[in-house]
Amino acid sequence: MTNGEINGFLRRKSTTTKSGKAATISEMKAIQKQLKSWRESKDLTQADLGKLLQVHWTAIHRWEKGKSLIKNPYILERLKELMGKK
Repeated sequence: MTNGEINGFLRRKSTTTKSGKAATISEMKAIQKQLKSWRESKDLTQADLGKLLQVHWTAIHRWEKGKSLIKNPYILERLKELMGKK
């Protein structure tokens, strides 16, 4: 991901789920299963992705290991947008 792409993404307005509700557990788990391989394919470190999502890198680590779920719908929507899943 180029600096221009990263900066453009950071300038966008915040998003929420269409229903305004938290994502389902199955949706969270599906994204998390693909997270590490996607992140590595884009040459992003956990810290880089954390900066994009405005979370600490340890949150990325926990999501990739399946130790916690992405419970915040705003974060999940931003992650889906980055991954091209929207």
